[in-house]
Amino acid sequence: MPNRRSAAFALLLLVCGLRQNAQPAPKDSLLRDVIQFSDKKVVEAIRRAGFEIGGVDDLQSDRTKTKLLVTPLFSSRSNWIAFAITTNGVTRQTAPPASKVFFDEGGKVVAWFTNIQDGVYFASGAFLHIASNDVVEVSSPPNVGATSAKERGVWRVARFEVDASGSRFGLASRSDRAYLGDIAHPSAVKCVATNFALNKIFLADDRVYLCGWRGRKAGCLILRENFEGFVVVGEFEFRGMNSVVDMDQSGSRVILIEQSDFMPSLYVQSLITGRRVRLGRGGHRAVFMKQNPL
Repeated sequence: MPNRRSAAFALLLLVCGLRQNAQPAPKDSLLRDVIQFSDKKVVEAIRRAGFEIGGVDDLQSDRTKTKLLVTPLFSSRSNWIAFAITTNGVTRQTAPPASKVFFDEGGKVVAWFTNIQDGVYFASGAFLHIASNDVVEVSSPPNVGATSAKERGVWRVARFEVDASGSRFGLASRSDRAYLGDIAHPSAVKCVATNFALNKIFLADDRVYLCGWRGRKAGCLILRENFEGFVVVGEFEFRGMNSVVDMDQSGSRVILIEQSDFMPSLYVQSLITGRRVRLGRGGHRAVFMKQNPL
């Protein structure tokens, strides 16, 4: 009997020792390079660098996934300014007088608008709008004091987005036509899909990803360029999800937010296998980043 008790006690000590020395379970590969944070942490990081900011209006990671680009909420001190946050600190970037500004991966302003209904301006000097018949028109900006587009019976794009590299832009008309254009040559904009409401645009290798909604279903169109221009070569549907938040550099994973009226959850999904992993409840932002700059 004593021998049995001694053996059991020795086995118990061995198990406890193994548990104490055990390493934590490896993190799911889908969650690699994914960081979550609150707007409060972003505001605190910017204020520690000596800049005043009232809040975060928009935030995205750059194409290299090493920098956070932050557009602050409108205020007398923060309007027309954007911030870049890296592991080396915070830098302030001056932007044109606009409510929405788009940058290239080097932090240079490439496009902006004050009111989406009044058109989009490009750093090259071009000006873009969509007429009531959904014909995209690119021209020189209107003169100050000219009759507004609304008064001329012309309405503009419903959504305008630029990819993180600042080289391509996507836009959606109010009749759910998706357009794709080149920042360097805005006049070459083309309609690439119908019945699709664009929300985000990403580039990966030789592919362009237009994320948005077909009807009420969140999805993503994959486009490739051929001799005729860009054509749709694939499409994903994200069931139960509200929208795409971010995409990794390789175009193989997306961060999604679910459809929910109360504290929606964030997920990461593989575009290769379709596997989906829950990140956690909403209230936090999530992006793909190689290092956490906060």
